[in-house]
Amino acid sequence: MRADRLLSILLILKAEGRTSARTLANQLEVSERTIFRDIDALSFSGFPIYAVRGSQGGFVLKEDFRIDLSNLKTSEVKELLINRFPGPLTDLGLGFNQISNKLISYLPKANRQQAVQFSKRLYLDPVQWFSRHDSVPCLTIIYEAIQSNQLIHIDYLKGNGEFISRRVEPLGLVAKTDCWYLVAKHSGILRVYRVSRIRNVEVKKETFLFPRDFELAHFWVSWCREFESSRPVFQVILLIDPAIVPSLIVDYGPQIQLTGAGKKAKVLARSGRHGAGSLKAAVRFFR
Repeated sequence: MRADRLLSILLILKAEGRTSARTLANQLEVSERTIFRDIDALSFSGFPIYAVRGSQGGFVLKEDFRIDLSNLKTSEVKELLINRFPGPLTDLGLGFNQISNKLISYLPKANRQQAVQFSKRLYLDPVQWFSRHDSVPCLTIIYEAIQSNQLIHIDYLKGNGEFISRRVEPLGLVAKTDCWYLVAKHSGILRVYRVSRIRNVEVKKETFLFPRDFELAHFWVSWCREFESSRPVFQVILLIDPAIVPSLIVDYGPQIQLTGAGKKAKVLARSGRHGAGSLKAAVRFFR
């Protein structure tokens, strides 16, 4: 996500010239402090950006600097444009539409036509059918704390209804379909918190050292595998209208077994991978 923002800053400075930190922050929907950190990162990486002081000051990209995108392969352009889809990233104010349009304008003509065609013919909708989008009012605060390696204190509602308060080191955010999860360290142990269950966040002044050996994607894949395998398997018997059995079989496959006939069907449902929650949701939907 930060890579997209750094590219956005370069393209804005190239297109608009001198631009203040406040303007950049407003356009990219982040704090001015985040912009200053991003400018430092770009300067450290060798990009010729300098600051102009005064009431009309701002950041300037050296005029003769050229952003050369002509070497981008078609597959690389598509990889960038795949981020255009609306979804959980919009919760962070990181929509990619404006910057992707500017990106396309810098491409060679041949690549530009392919990129436009690709973006018009692929749309990704990350929200599941009949699902309710999580409310995540604390997401932006958590994201800012992650960027600056600041400790946070959270009030969290567990799945069993218990409230807990914890002081954690926020290491990363994961968007799984239309749900956000916080990966954080508490008492030396990596834990996962559903962001919609975080009722309050307080950002502390203290900072922490990000663990060098931590890779968010690797941790998440491993954690999901362990989480799915640890869920209990149980069976329930549902008495339902036979007409809706085919629809249940489509969604739940071999977990559904028809054991009766007539006006009412007895269905043996074995729930493990989907869990009790999804099975209960299916029953509610077919009422």
